[in-house]
Amino acid sequence: MHMEASLQDCLLINGEVSRVTAKKDMYIRYRGGIKSDILEQINKGDSVYYVESYDDWIKVISATGYTGYVKSSDVSEVYTEVPDNTYE
Repeated sequence: MHMEASLQDCLLINGEVSRVTAKKDMYIRYRGGIKSDILEQINKGDSVYYVESYDDWIKVISATGYTGYVKSSDVSEVYTEVPDNTYE
């Protein structure tokens, strides 16, 4: 039987996921750079999964599954949380 892991399960580290929250309406871009193609718009207050940092850009994964980059100055500091469906 083949089972797919959820996005959240893939990003779990020690039972926690890392996230950032948008400080303003913004775009997730294909690459780090303001001229890069737009993959998805996220709104102020939306949170996305944090993957890693690259200079002034952060690699993220949106709730809808897009992987791309946001400008680090446009999001909150990285924070961790324990997902609701994590049981110890």
